[in-house]
Amino acid sequence: MLGGGLQLALIPAPLIAAAIVVFALSPWQARAAQVVAGAGIAATIALLAVEAAFLNGSGRIETSLGTPVAGIAYLLRLDLPGVTLGLAASAAGLLLLLESDRQTREVSALLVSIAGTLVAALAGNVVMLAGGVEIAGVGTLLMTSATRGRPGRGGLVAIGLEHLASLGLVVAAVQLLSVAGTTDFAVIPAGAMGATIAGPWAAAGVMKLLSPAFVPVRGTRTPTAAWATTGAIPCGAIVLLRLREAAAGPLPQSIAIGLAAVGGVVAIL
Repeated sequence: MLGGGLQLALIPAPLIAAAIVVFALSPWQARAAQVVAGAGIAATIALLAVEAAFLNGSGRIETSLGTPVAGIAYLLRLDLPGVTLGLAASAAGLLLLLESDRQTREVSALLVSIAGTLVAALAGNVVMLAGGVEIAGVGTLLMTSATRGRPGRGGLVAIGLEHLASLGLVVAAVQLLSVAGTTDFAVIPAGAMGATIAGPWAAAGVMKLLSPAFVPVRGTRTPTAAWATTGAIPCGAIVLLRLREAAAGPLPQSIAIGLAAVGGVVAIL
């Protein structure tokens, strides 16, 4: 483990480097793109695994990359939920690369989506969480337009929901700053999590989880749009897990009822 928390900032670095290389490749170099992407994802998995060994099950590692705006820090944190979801997204992406008929644009979209998921999993506050969710949303946009150059109607709905999820987190962050003066998960006062904060936060997680359901899956060749779940499901899960952690107790009754109602409707559908 590197000192000073620098190791957390380096975890997504192989993915970012691989994405830069893949974006520079031509459409006829899909095989090279898969090799580069696989190496980047494998390196990220290795870094996550090394850092997970220092968590001792229930601990966490935190570091700040600076505070560009008063009260808003680029805060990173690694704990067991973050490690689990980060490894799940990375491993799923690595398995998807085993499909031999993928295009270069599809591979680059997958890398962006996994990178966003990792940023969300490593986020130490709501601001960084919103940033990771938005990056994963960009990955979905690239995925749904990789084949035809533009997303279909279902893809547009999914993209809209993902960006609304980011907006919900931004609203929650603004409310938290005005009420508690911080968006850091570890120090949010339990009494600060009212309906005006928990509501947009919970809606963000739900919309992120549901967004892939609107992307159509047709044909014998599984569309790249189906890969959107690689980023959407782990991102939605981490959003709701961080909400539960920040609440440090039961959610406001109206939010709990709303989540139960949405879950019931989705189960019926």
